[in-house]
Amino acid sequence: MLKNLDPTAGLTADLLDEALTGVRGDARVVGLSSVAVGTGQVAVSARLAIEYDRPTAAPRHLIAKFADPDPERRRQVRREGAYEREVRFYRELAPRVRVRTPNVYAAEFSSETGDFLLLLEDLTPARQGDQLAGCTAEVAATAMDEIAGLHAPCWGEDRWRELSWLRRDRPGITQVTPRLWASFQQRYAELLSDEILCAGELFVEHLESWLSWESGHRTVVHRDFRLDNVLIGPQDSMAVVDWQTCAIGSGPEDVAYFLGSGLPAELRHQLEEDLVRRYHDRILELGVRGYSWAECWRDYRRGAWHGMLMSINAAMLARRTDRGDRMFLAMAQRHARQVVELNSAGALS
Repeated sequence: MLKNLDPTAGLTADLLDEALTGVRGDARVVGLSSVAVGTGQVAVSARLAIEYDRPTAAPRHLIAKFADPDPERRRQVRREGAYEREVRFYRELAPRVRVRTPNVYAAEFSSETGDFLLLLEDLTPARQGDQLAGCTAEVAATAMDEIAGLHAPCWGEDRWRELSWLRRDRPGITQVTPRLWASFQQRYAELLSDEILCAGELFVEHLESWLSWESGHRTVVHRDFRLDNVLIGPQDSMAVVDWQTCAIGSGPEDVAYFLGSGLPAELRHQLEEDLVRRYHDRILELGVRGYSWAECWRDYRRGAWHGMLMSINAAMLARRTDRGDRMFLAMAQRHARQVVELNSAGALS
């Protein structure tokens, strides 16, 4: 265990030297510099440039991710178990699934303080996806392949259900969401379309039915699978990051969330069924059995409600920023149209 994970203490050469003990050989870390990266709402990320005292095969650039320096924010995230969940994903699940993630050089969590540290491969020149800008059909197709690589190896496996750190439910959502929806309407009153208002009311009306529904086909899901949480490389290759929300759930929910939030509505409507079929074909290729296309499409329609949940609740619970406001409003508009076009309410019956 690293001696000091406190983000307020700063990331030092000594701390990095300790973390890289297994890969630096005889070399020692003698200096580093950092530049903030990413748009995370609950953690801090930085790109590190590392100086060693002699030649070594150890990486000279890494991405460091650690707890939010704000004490109240850290307490809130600790209660939700998000930091521990991401660390344990990299330790316990990443080696067993087929979704591409950055190589991990350190994954540490302190149960006493709730602080954590991840040292991850720097995938430059890969770029972070931009949810506001949306993505191309080619990037969306790659996303279907990658998320299938998470879902298929874990499909129906009871052993994943035994991992207590993987979330299985959404505690308190029934009670808090109507209040957050009211606050969302108040905050963005002049910016909400009739489509958002209609979908929001439908969501609150059907919330209990949606939460009580459970697919008979469960797997490990990301639950925040969107463009801001992927790194896009050459030839539209992709790595998936930000695993703080991973859980046991319905695979097509991840698919619906990515397509609903990342594609402009007209493009999603044009490509949607083909992309979901691509996902379904891929999980079958990877070994999933007994899951028909009809079941997948129905689960996809139901899963689209997750986008409304994230648009509303995350907007009101995350640290507020100008970009965040624009992003959550764009999400709300895109997901509102998605649930209406898919008749997601009808899929609950």
